Amino acid sequence: MSRPQSIAPFLIIPEDAVQCDPWMIQEPLQGTLPAALPEWDSATDLRLERHMRLNVAAIWSACGLATDDAIAVVAEWSSEGTSLRGCSAPAVTGYRQQVDMLVGVSCRGSEQGQALTLRTRIILHTAGLRAESPLSPRRPGSILWSDSSRVILEGQGSRFPM
Repeated sequence: MSRPQSIAPFLIIPEDAVQCDPWMIQEPLQGTLPAALPEWDSATDLRLERHMRLNVAAIWSACGLATDDAIAVVAEWSSEGTSLRGCSAPAVTGYRQQVDMLVGVSCRGSEQGQALTLRTRIILHTAGLRAESPLSPRRPGSILWSDSSRVILEGQGSRFPM
């Protein structure tokens, strides 16, 4: 079965304008985030980061953004086991050639369970006075680009004591 596609009513960022390194785990270990963390328990907090490179000139051109518009990169987490979620502070940038940034989230172990979904989004932070195109995004918070990763925290069996 195919996955439903979401079509935005405005211009979005092309895939080649954003380069993302894999998610890295900083605490309790260090290294690339694996697909599963079998050693994880709810007393273990997680600190996760990823490096991103944005070709801002390509983003502004493709989306028809005005030079006084601003975009933001936000990292989000959501837990399947607890239905809780959180996000990083937005990393805001304006019109420039190339931007390198580090985005990350801190996840308290007591707020996690089963699996953790990590999303990186680029959103329109502020809209300037005039749009370059009638299809340019104008509403702050409009999602211009998104990426998602999932890591399994717990197995299917019961754990003792809990």
